Amino acid sequence: MKQPLLRAALLGPLQVWHDDVELSLGPGQQRLLLALLLARAGDLVEISEITALIWGDDPRPSAVNMVHRYVGALRRLLEPGLAERSGGRWIMRETGGYRFVPRDADLDVLAFRDHVTKARELAEAGDDAEALASFIAGLHLWRGRAGAGFGHEVGEHPDFATINREYVTAVREAAQAARRCRRSQLILPAVREAATRNPLDEALQAELMLLLAADGKQSEALTVFGDIRDRLDDELGISPGPELNSAHETLLRRTTPAAATVTSRPAVPTPAQLPSDLPVFTGRDISVHTALRTLTEPRTALSMVAFTGMPGIGKTTLAVHVAHLAAPHFPDGQLHADLHGFDAHGDITAPADVLRDFLGALGFADADIPASLDARASLFRSVLAERRMLVLLDNARDAEQVRPLLPGTAGNAVIITSRSPLVGLASDGAVVQALDVPSMAEARTGVIERIGLRRAAADPGALDELIRWCGRLPLALALICAQATAHPDQPLASIADELRRIPRLDAVADDDADQDVRAVFSWSYRLLSAGAARLFRLLPLHPGTDFAAEAMASLTGEPERTARVHLAELVRTGLVSRYRPTRYRLHDLLHAYALELGAGTETPGERRATHRRIFDHYLHTAANAVALVRPGYAPMTIPAPPSDVTAQPFSDESAVMAWSAAERHTLSTVIDEAATRDDGTTVWQLAVLVKDLYHRHGWWKDWAAMFSRALSAAERAGDLQGMAHSHRSLAVACHYLHDPDAATHHLKVAYELFTSADDALGRSMVQMNVGYIAHLRGEPQAAFDNLNEALSAFRRLDQPQLEAVVLATLADAYLDVDDEESGRRVAIQAAQLCCRLQDVWNGTRAANALARIHRRNGRFITAIRLHQHCIDLLRRRDAVLEVGHHRNHLAETLLAAGDTDAARQVWASVRSDFAEHPTAPPAITAGQRLAGLSG
Repeated sequence: MKQPLLRAALLGPLQVWHDDVELSLGPGQQRLLLALLLARAGDLVEISEITALIWGDDPRPSAVNMVHRYVGALRRLLEPGLAERSGGRWIMRETGGYRFVPRDADLDVLAFRDHVTKARELAEAGDDAEALASFIAGLHLWRGRAGAGFGHEVGEHPDFATINREYVTAVREAAQAARRCRRSQLILPAVREAATRNPLDEALQAELMLLLAADGKQSEALTVFGDIRDRLDDELGISPGPELNSAHETLLRRTTPAAATVTSRPAVPTPAQLPSDLPVFTGRDISVHTALRTLTEPRTALSMVAFTGMPGIGKTTLAVHVAHLAAPHFPDGQLHADLHGFDAHGDITAPADVLRDFLGALGFADADIPASLDARASLFRSVLAERRMLVLLDNARDAEQVRPLLPGTAGNAVIITSRSPLVGLASDGAVVQALDVPSMAEARTGVIERIGLRRAAADPGALDELIRWCGRLPLALALICAQATAHPDQPLASIADELRRIPRLDAVADDDADQDVRAVFSWSYRLLSAGAARLFRLLPLHPGTDFAAEAMASLTGEPERTARVHLAELVRTGLVSRYRPTRYRLHDLLHAYALELGAGTETPGERRATHRRIFDHYLHTAANAVALVRPGYAPMTIPAPPSDVTAQPFSDESAVMAWSAAERHTLSTVIDEAATRDDGTTVWQLAVLVKDLYHRHGWWKDWAAMFSRALSAAERAGDLQGMAHSHRSLAVACHYLHDPDAATHHLKVAYELFTSADDALGRSMVQMNVGYIAHLRGEPQAAFDNLNEALSAFRRLDQPQLEAVVLATLADAYLDVDDEESGRRVAIQAAQLCCRLQDVWNGTRAANALARIHRRNGRFITAIRLHQHCIDLLRRRDAVLEVGHHRNHLAETLLAAGDTDAARQVWASVRSDFAEHPTAPPAITAGQRLAGLSG
């Protein structure tokens, strides 16, 4: 499996990505440790340096242990799946400290230094134009000061201060190269920004003055001198030094040559076709940075960036903004075309027509432009072969529409927008960014820029409600802001109240069809085939906020292959977003639009049938999941799925755990909706099936809530079996939520209900639960009585999986009363049965009992190997809770072997792993044992 590319950005606020997925780096001190390692990438950082940076001159006693813990957490973040206590690829432990080894990693500070080194070599060779391009490529990597976000003291730390000085030096050298090759305007924005960040740096301010003069801005250059002279006097009480005075004298003598035109062909028109940029553009920082880097870095092939996403997501606005920022790097001009790929009337712009317009803008008369598409494309590539031009192709239908419009050589760059994913262009070398809605913080900032801070601050709750109402969709936000701006005296709460009273899409309607959200959506909908359009209309009937492709076959009642074809069509037109490799979602406003369409098209009978199919889909998919993770377990009989329902299959237990995690919200919603529709059977049967998956995730509160709803639905339906299963499952949830009285009550009622229903299997499962709880409470006789009775019943009823559960429990129970012989006997029986059933979960419980026996007899190495084997098996199945239990047992064995420090480390690690779930049983056990060691 291909490892994701690790990208780390230190030149500004610290950020780290796996490919394009940003990582959450944990608490501030852990982030600061990583920042220091990155700042010194390749060099050893001593522990004392780390503790001094994080805790100052008086670090806490546990500081060194905290550093080791932070490093362990960072290693697991950077390398998911890394084995416990492994060194990993990047953060290496060495004598006295740690070293970040940047192999196979993309670190911006190192890339910056490479660009600067290359620029200096080019400048020394006399190629100032190429040197300037390399300087600019390096400076584009900067998003702020190194160490930003950690406070002023961290920014002044020598390692971060050194990097920041490198930036200033590079800016100055770039300015000098720009003046020598008479391309001052290319570097002027970067020099302005650097001068603003360093207002008392005389050498940098002098370079800004000379650069402004070279660009013909003599008056502004003199103003800069006056400002810096006053700042030096006010803040430091000194006068300008030699560099500033020399620059000032140069200005006064007017000896600096005016900036030369960068275009080498004054006789040929220089197109400047970009649409206007927004007065204020906020958000999308990572997208802007990535795009600019792609467009402006020296390359051996054409630079291409594509922004894709749903209608109204802000693709064009972002593309225009990036184009304006990149434009100074392309002195031969900018071309722009709207390709109308999703035009309301189907009038898609032909590539040949675009090429005619482009060639005309480049000075060709109509008579000199060839007639055929191929000839025009060839001429266009030839004209641009020795130029540096930027081409913006907006609203493309697909890759085929774009390809004839692409220049053929490096030095040029293209920005493309489309609702289609443009997979074909990605294979051609384009960097495709699939845009999602902005974060809540970004959306809030954008709205405040439009309506004003004072108005937004007057009612932040109403502001957030408006943003949520728009689903954070940029087009909808712009329309709401326009309405708010048109009524400046109307409070935001009043606007929000009005929106609640009208259909959601009416709130973001506009007379301009290009701006009306419903109209913009309709342009994509009209292009759909009949099958894809039906799937789109049925999507709001799916109970989750996101979904897998497999569920779409059941939603429509079609074969899976057909449903996948229709889903792919929805993705291509931007109506559905693929936000993870196997997960899709429908934006809130598109959900409202699809709901409107469906209400006017599908009959009530068709909608009821759709609900039935999707309920059956999740019921039978859950049955497949349980059959794989608990082979031989059959708590109830479920008929085969109807022919129009496609249940999802699973290849292994990891796939089951991933599915249950992805569908957690959907499963809960299915149960809610089925209960609302008085489908009590689906409610309790689905709950019974997925409870084992909830158990393995440790979702006890979800489990309890789910069975409370199942119990209510079964009681309304008078379903004895449903009520019995719900009471039994509620008892288990109450046990794990530390409510023993409630657990006892629910088990008693469940036993009575199973007896009334003449359900021997259900009654025996209750006895198994009673025996297990008695074992945990230290009541051995009650445990043995109930467990042995349940064991006999399961053998009679041919329930081998439940038999394995009881045997594994009995093995632990016998060992707890020092009956080693009986414990070994039933543990071996359990292990053999689990091997036959391929039941890893209970097989590891049996193996753990055997490890306890080895521990009791001083065979510590054998016991440790068994523990580690169990942990490895469970970790591969993402069984977080069970891994925690087995690591606690490993710590017990280490302690018995006399390795107290190793035992303490394991327990501390378990407690850390469950920091967000401190009441989980493994966390409680680990905490108690650590407290015992401390005492």
